[in-house]
Amino acid sequence: LEPANLAEKPEADRPSHVLAFRKELARLLQELLALEIDVIDGKQDAALARIQGSLKGMRDDAHEKFQKAE
Repeated sequence: LEPANLAEKPEADRPSHVLAFRKELARLLQELLALEIDVIDGKQDAALARIQGSLKGMRDDAHEKFQKAE
C-alpha cells in the first residue's frame, strides 16, 4: 500500500514518505484496537470520544500528508 501522493514527491523523498505512511497506518491500527477495547469494556463514552478526538485528528492529518494535491 502506498500513499496516494507518492508520485508527486521527488524520487529521493519517496522511500521516507512511504515509511511515514506505513507508520501512520500502524498508529491507526493501534488506535482502532484501543477503540475496540473501549467497546468491549462497555465504555461507549470513551469510544465516542476516541472517534471524535484522536481518530478524527489522525484522519485529517493523514489526509493532509498523503492525499493527492487538488
